[in-house]
Amino acid sequence: MRYDVFISYSTKDLSLVERFRKQLEMQDVRVFVAEYDAQPGQLLTRTIKAAIKRCDLFILLWSKNSSESDFVRDEVALADSLEKEIIPIQLEKNIELPVFIRELKYLPAYEGMEFALQWIKKNVKERCIKYQRNFAITMVVLLVLIIVGLVCSKK
Repeated sequence: MRYDVFISYSTKDLSLVERFRKQLEMQDVRVFVAEYDAQPGQLLTRTIKAAIKRCDLFILLWSKNSSESDFVRDEVALADSLEKEIIPIQLEKNIELPVFIRELKYLPAYEGMEFALQWIKKNVKERCIKYQRNFAITMVVLLVLIIVGLVCSKK
């Protein structure tokens, strides 16, 4: 079971997006970046919505460019409405987050990009480990319940 991360961004910030994507690409983490993961001929809106619905973590790379993008605002709104966990990463100073997530604490990457890259890598790795642990526990519990059910049904 892979841990899914969705990155929302402006294509004008693609070089920074690539740096975050590389930090997050681990064995058990799947990172969705529309620029690379949406295939030619696919409906972008449908593909992006599906990726947001299945993601475990939504990362917003927030900049002047992304603040001017209707696509980014729509992605954030969808993630918020689906109650996805959102980590806003502020790439530039003094740009207000969208109203509906303004209360969220953001990671100020503008204060130190390398620190932000390392922080997000460590944080997502910890989330992935916890996710896998919880998944394994759930599978063991289900297996025990199935075995108990089979034993009880034979009585």
